[in-house]
Amino acid sequence: TSLNNLAELHSVQGHYRKAEKLYLQSLEMTKRTLGQDHPTYAVCLSNLAILYARQSRFGKATALLEQALTKQLRTLGQSHPETERTRQSLVNIKAAMH
Repeated sequence: TSLNNLAELHSVQGHYRKAEKLYLQSLEMTKRTLGQDHPTYAVCLSNLAILYARQSRFGKATALLEQALTKQLRTLGQSHPETERTRQSLVNIKAAMH
C-alpha cells in the first residue's frame, strides 16, 4: 500500500516514469504476497490504469480497468466504493477516447 501511495504521489506530480515503475513493483509485490484475486491487487491495477490515462494511453488504461472491475465485482460486489470508483474511471476513459 505504501509503495502504491508513493507511486500516486509521483503520478500527480507528473513524474510518470517513476510512478509507472513503482506501480509495477507494487502490483508485483501484491500479486506475490496477496494473490491476483485479492481486492488490493485490483486497486493496484486501477491505479496503474489511471496513470496510463493521464498519459493518454487509453488502450492500456481500459484493459487494466476492465481487469480490475472484473476482479472487484467478484470479490467486493457491485455496490462497493472501490468497484464504483473503477467503474466510473472506465466510463471517464471511454468518454475521453471519443
